[in-house]
Amino acid sequence: MDTSKDQLLTRVNDLADHVKAAVTESELGEAERDMDEILEAELERYSTVDSEPGECAALGLVTHRLERLIGQQRVALAQPSKTAFQTAGEKHFRAE
Repeated sequence: MDTSKDQLLTRVNDLADHVKAAVTESELGEAERDMDEILEAELERYSTVDSEPGECAALGLVTHRLERLIGQQRVALAQPSKTAFQTAGEKHFRAE
């Protein structure tokens, strides 16, 4: 893996950790701005070099997962006694 991909992976993982640790809406807004910066930089890089179609698809998948994580954390913030993962787990394991 090349350095730019390693740096991207590190930034994305750091951003995911930041989202999981967020306790305010403003922290989630900051995470969204960070995600926008990552996307802008990567799209700029893709426009100047030959990139594999899989790289663009992977970036889209990462974006989707981060957006979902941010949404889960927003739900958790609306229910302060639970974490997003507890709330998501309840939805997943709730008996119908």
